[in-house]
Amino acid sequence: MRRTHYTAEVRVLLCESCGASLQAPLEGAVITCSYCGVQNLIAVRDERPTSAMAAASAPIDEATRLARLRSQDGQPMIPPESIRRLLAGSSFDPAKIQEAMAVYQATRKEIRATASPDAAERLYMLTMVANNYYVEQNDHERRRAILETSLETLYLPRHKQVVRAMLATAAAKAQDLHAAEQWLAPCDPRSDDLESDSAYRHARAYIDTFHGNYSRVLEVLGQRDDEVPIIDARDVVCAVLRANAHEKLGNTAAAIEALRARMGKENAEGRSLMERVIAINPELSLCPRSLPESIRAHTELAASAAAGSAGGGIGSVLLVAGIGTLVVGVVISGGALSSGVALVEALGYAVGPIIGGLILTSLGASMRTKSQEAAYLRRHGISARGRVLAMRPTGTRINNVPVMEVQVTVMRPNVPPYQASFRHLMPPQMIAQIQQGTELPIRVHPQKPTKIILELL
Repeated sequence: MRRTHYTAEVRVLLCESCGASLQAPLEGAVITCSYCGVQNLIAVRDERPTSAMAAASAPIDEATRLARLRSQDGQPMIPPESIRRLLAGSSFDPAKIQEAMAVYQATRKEIRATASPDAAERLYMLTMVANNYYVEQNDHERRRAILETSLETLYLPRHKQVVRAMLATAAAKAQDLHAAEQWLAPCDPRSDDLESDSAYRHARAYIDTFHGNYSRVLEVLGQRDDEVPIIDARDVVCAVLRANAHEKLGNTAAAIEALRARMGKENAEGRSLMERVIAINPELSLCPRSLPESIRAHTELAASAAAGSAGGGIGSVLLVAGIGTLVVGVVISGGALSSGVALVEALGYAVGPIIGGLILTSLGASMRTKSQEAAYLRRHGISARGRVLAMRPTGTRINNVPVMEVQVTVMRPNVPPYQASFRHLMPPQMIAQIQQGTELPIRVHPQKPTKIILELL
C-alpha cells in the first residue's frame, strides 16, 4: 500500500510539551519525545462515527434537514477576538507563528483540563488557520500532526467532522484515496449542521473527482448552484467541482452556467479563488473549457457595469441630446436666414440652443470617454488591491447618486506600493462600507498605473 503523509494506518500527533511531531500506533502507547524527553500518554484512536457522538434525536426527513441547513446559510465565520492578532487574512502572520503554536498548545491543555466549549471553539479555529498556514508552507508533516492532534482533542461532533473532512481532502490531494476514504468513513452524511454537512459534501465530491465518479459529485453537490445549501467558505470550491463534473460528463453549457451563477454572487476574491482552486489541482484538469468561457462572459457583463458606473448611459443620453440641440440651433438660424433676417440676427435666435448643445455634447462625450476607459480597464486591467486613504465628494450627482473620489494605496505583487485615485458612483450604503484602511479590489491600467477603477462585478 502506498504511504503518504496522510496515511491513516499510523498516527502523527504533537508532543504535549514541545509540539514536536510524534508517531504512535493506532492502539495507543506511551511515547517519549526525542526532542524534549517528555513521555506522552496516547490513548487508542477514537473511530466512532460522528453521528454517534451527537445527542440522540428523532430522525428527520430530507426536506426538513435541507430546510434546517438553508436557515444557517449566509452567516460568516468570525475568529474569536483572542486570536485575531495572530492572523494575516485566513492564515497565521508568519512573524507570529511561534506565538500561535504556543496558544494552540495552551488551548489544547485547557480543553483536556476543563472541557470548555469556548476553548474547543478557539482550538477549532486555530486548527483551520494552521491548516491554511501549513498548506502555504508546503509542510505536510506539521499539517498532518496539527489536524490529527486536533481530531484527538476536540470533542464536539461538528469540530471532529470538519477536521476529518480536512484530513480526507488532504489525503485525496496526495492521491492516497484509500486513506481519504478511511478519514471520511466515520463522518455523518446527513448532518443537520451546515458546517458539518458542507465539509462532508466538499470532501466527498473532491474524492469522487479523483475517482472520476462525476455523477456522484453532482448527487452530492446538486446540479445547480445553491440547489443544496453550502457554507459560504466552501461555495467557490464546490462550484468548481460541480462545474467540472458537468464538463467531464459532456455538458459544457451546464458547467458554464454553474460557474457564471457563482461568479455573479462572489466578489473579486471569490472569482480569484476559483482560478486558484484550479491552479493548485493540475492533476484533476478542472474546468478546462468552461472556466475560460465563464470568465469571458462575466468580464463582458462586468465591463458593461463598470461603464455604467462611470456614467456611460447618461453620457450617451447627454451626447445625443447635445447633438439634437445643436441641430435645432442650426435649423433655427437657417430658417431665419431663409426668411431674409440678417446673419447676425439669425445667429442671435440660435445662440441659446447652440451654446446649450455644445455644453451637453462636451459633457456627454467626456462621460462616454470615461465609461469606455472603465470598460477597457475591467476587461484588460491588472487585478490589484487598493487600501483606502481618503474619500471625498466631487460635487457631481447622477440620478441623485453622488460621484465620489477615492484615494488609495495601490498594492500589486512585485510592485512597490503607490498612490492613485478613482471616481465612482456610490449610493449611501456603499459609502458607509468604505472607511479609511478598507481594502478594495481594483483594476490597474496595464500601461498607465495611476489609472484605476473599482472592481465590483
